Amino acid sequence: MHKCRCKPTNQTFNILIRGRWKLALEEGNIPHVVVFSSLMEDMEKFGLPFDPSTERLLYDGYAEVGRYTDAEKVRVLYKNKFKVTKGSGVWQMNLSHAAQSDGVAAAIALFKVLEVEGCPRSPGIIGSIVRHSRTVADLQLVEDQMHVKCNEVHWAMVISNCLRSHQITQGLEIYQASIQADIKPDATLVSPILRALRRLEPPEDSAIDQALDIYHALARAHPPTIVGEEADQTPRTHPRGPDLDIYHTLFQMLASSGDLDKYHPIALSLLEDMKARDISTNDSSIAASIIILHMRRASDMAEAMEIYHQHRSSLDGEGYAVVLGCVSKLQFGNLPLPSIRDYFSIVNDMRMAGIELNAKLHNFLVTTTRRIHDFISLDASLTPDAILWNQVMDTYQRLGCFADAYRVWEVVYLTGRFDYVSISIILDACTHAGDLSTATAIWNKLSRDRYAFNLHNWNTWIECLCRLGRLGDAVGAACAGMQKGGIEPDVETVKILVKYARQLNQHHEVLSHVEHYLPHLYSELPEYLKVKKSA
Repeated sequence: MHKCRCKPTNQTFNILIRGRWKLALEEGNIPHVVVFSSLMEDMEKFGLPFDPSTERLLYDGYAEVGRYTDAEKVRVLYKNKFKVTKGSGVWQMNLSHAAQSDGVAAAIALFKVLEVEGCPRSPGIIGSIVRHSRTVADLQLVEDQMHVKCNEVHWAMVISNCLRSHQITQGLEIYQASIQADIKPDATLVSPILRALRRLEPPEDSAIDQALDIYHALARAHPPTIVGEEADQTPRTHPRGPDLDIYHTLFQMLASSGDLDKYHPIALSLLEDMKARDISTNDSSIAASIIILHMRRASDMAEAMEIYHQHRSSLDGEGYAVVLGCVSKLQFGNLPLPSIRDYFSIVNDMRMAGIELNAKLHNFLVTTTRRIHDFISLDASLTPDAILWNQVMDTYQRLGCFADAYRVWEVVYLTGRFDYVSISIILDACTHAGDLSTATAIWNKLSRDRYAFNLHNWNTWIECLCRLGRLGDAVGAACAGMQKGGIEPDVETVKILVKYARQLNQHHEVLSHVEHYLPHLYSELPEYLKVKKSA
């Protein structure tokens, strides 16, 4: 939620409370009341109002295990911290509206009227007043006139408002003012600043250094737990110190820097910091940034790919897209071709890993593949072979870009740079596109050229015929056409025929043809394929 900048609700905390009890009971423990007291502090900082369901949940947790004294204690603690007031939600809405339309001074004046009705000087009420503020002066006005201390959540609100308005300099000035005001920085306050610095294109070293200074101040304010010290077991809505989102932002900035030698050791130290804080380094976004940073420092493509292979197991779809974007631009010396080959190797790794393509990733792959295709087509210094063309064509086919795949086929056919694999790829592309006419034209043209198809080509052609409604032609190809072409069908050939024949309830006729025309093959079939009766 923190990473997505979504504010937690009472329901969020109810889930945390249930989860804490479930974990404790599984371990045979009963959580101390102080655990939920710390949760209440987080709830208060987010300005959440009293919720009867939360009160009931806190009480029932202890009551159900016979700890009625603790049940009453935690209930009273919750009620005292979130005083039951009929107008709390309305007060916050009215105060926020007043501050937005007429300024913080007007909201404070309204608060003094509402205070007579019981409106408390709680963090939630203060948050409502400064929710739309963008200046330190507003925070100081609230503190002076309401005799309260604004906390890190309130400062974070003001900073975030500036950053959302693209006032990065003002946001940084308010951050410095928060430090001078003895506000202890936490992840909520720092994350928006780091994200804003990351969005600078390109991020200059000064922005990266500033981000690192802010990170180190946060890390000093919240050092990792030392082994042997009593650790805080309280479940939090987000870490007080550096979290995964912060490390992700920093690694992205370091990986995009123009001075990799300067920031490489810093990146390694950040990884050590993550381990010290028990934050997993196997996150996809972290792995992608590490791969890019090392790839850009590599002396050749072999070294770059070695780094990729070390960290690829952590990549998800977006991580692969980031790495592919980097690889497609890598160039060592005057030989861009190895990078292109490795690009398609990574695409294949992504497919083998079972990565599902969302619209964003699909569009990225299509755009990048087309750019590479145009590059190798137009650069006269390159002489791509069948293997490289097959990688381009197969990628198009798997992305559903039939027209692009066919464009590659036309080039390789006319230049003679195709092989058995090329033929199977384009027939597959026709099959998935439902284009029997084009598939037939390609097959007939190659047949007229007296091309010697291999077994895989024939099986691919037979599957194309089956899938596109020409089962009879597929049976004819298997029982007669293949042998005329000098190729003997195999068990896989029959499996393809039976698979599609069963869908039409015609498998008994197909098996009869196989038994009659290919008796030796029929005798080799596994018994389950020989069942001629309909299911």
